[in-house]
Amino acid sequence: MYSSYKAQSLAMKNLKTLLISANVGSLFDDPENLFKKWLNQFYQVVRDKDPDFIALHCQEVGGKKLCPVNAEREKVDSALGSLYFVHSRVVDIRIWDFASSDFVNVKDTKVYDGSIESVGEKDKQKFPLELFPNRTWSRKGYMRTRWQVGRLSFDLVNVHLFHDDSNLESMSR
Repeated sequence: MYSSYKAQSLAMKNLKTLLISANVGSLFDDPENLFKKWLNQFYQVVRDKDPDFIALHCQEVGGKKLCPVNAEREKVDSALGSLYFVHSRVVDIRIWDFASSDFVNVKDTKVYDGSIESVGEKDKQKFPLELFPNRTWSRKGYMRTRWQVGRLSFDLVNVHLFHDDSNLESMSR
């Protein structure tokens, strides 16, 4: 048992991980000029680092000018996009299903587009409206995923922060 745990710990130590967080609102506001440049930079980093696991957390997906329509304000997403890439050489990786409270094997490509309310592999929360006294709605919040490689599990959180000169100052209000 010890040697199995030791081997799994070594596997996690050797897992080359690339964590990227990016506010991509400007890309959606001017995709013809910015998207290809941004994507080329992303590809270059991936080629240079050759990671086993990539977590790409994006904020302002859909652009900074994305507005709710009519009474659908509560349904507007927190403008977060979380993309995870696992190299085929990684064989022992699982993701937590918050709906079933269990880890599930990562084996096939999954793409969730549109509403992700029924997707069990994420915990998504909006920050309470009382944090935004001057607005009737907000897209601010977070999306969390939980991963397991061997016996080690870890959470990744994509946060859509408050827009202010100081996020810490905004939170203290």
